[in-house]
Amino acid sequence: MIYDPFDPPTHEDPDAAFAQLREACPVHFNAEREFFTVADSGAITGILNDPATWSSRFRNGLSYHAPAAAPMLLDADPPIHSWQRRLLQKAWTPQLINALEPRVRQVVDALMDGVEAARSCDFHEAIAGPVPTLIIAEFIGVPDAHREQFRRWSDARVAGTAGMPGHEEAYAQASRAIDDYFIEHIADRRALIARGTAPDDFTTMVLTTEDAGRHLDDAEVGQVLALVLLGGIETTTMHLSNLLHRVVTEAGLAQRLRDDPGLLGIAVEESMRVDSPTLGLFRT
Repeated sequence: MIYDPFDPPTHEDPDAAFAQLREACPVHFNAEREFFTVADSGAITGILNDPATWSSRFRNGLSYHAPAAAPMLLDADPPIHSWQRRLLQKAWTPQLINALEPRVRQVVDALMDGVEAARSCDFHEAIAGPVPTLIIAEFIGVPDAHREQFRRWSDARVAGTAGMPGHEEAYAQASRAIDDYFIEHIADRRALIARGTAPDDFTTMVLTTEDAGRHLDDAEVGQVLALVLLGGIETTTMHLSNLLHRVVTEAGLAQRLRDDPGLLGIAVEESMRVDSPTLGLFRT
């Protein structure tokens, strides 16, 4: 068999493609694109637990990337990755996340009011995209005027990361624009922190949190903010759309959720498992 993630039938039914891989060729080499796909759970666990052999530092994607100048989480290996996780767990507190709920409800209610008035919508464009874009941008302190630009940068970065042909230049341009934006954003925020007038958001928390006597430097902070903003927008957008698709296409599911709203939390968790917006990880 030949497995190609860009093949239209694979896009239409990735679960069937993965099932065929597991059965026929759990370690598969695509000669045309020069990458391996591993579909065996035991082998995957072994790879993820062996960063000395299978490294994250060459970054995500099917195309080769030089190691990042400031490796951060997704493109960092232990012990750097372990230290970064400890530090960010101090900044990314449950209290900080729980405090977002009233604003999330406010944003969703406002968007749904618009849908109700129009009587119909493209859910992906009207709800699934705007909700994480607005909330995550506010979370890190991006002004309203810049939020839709970040959505476009996010789309370009994801297409490039996936290795989709023809997206290399758009990926590079979006990456440079994001880096430039956060250099200025971080400098402005450090000035506010020095004056004692910084807002109490995630950017401030990351800049002021330390672990083992060390703070993240500006390049590392920029990578964190880009990861939260771009990764959070795309994955949440896809998850919301996947969840709604599952609810309206699986017989009886919508009615079960109406009859027992207590199942909604389970539905969200199960959607992330069976309809994950992320279908693979990359190692080199």
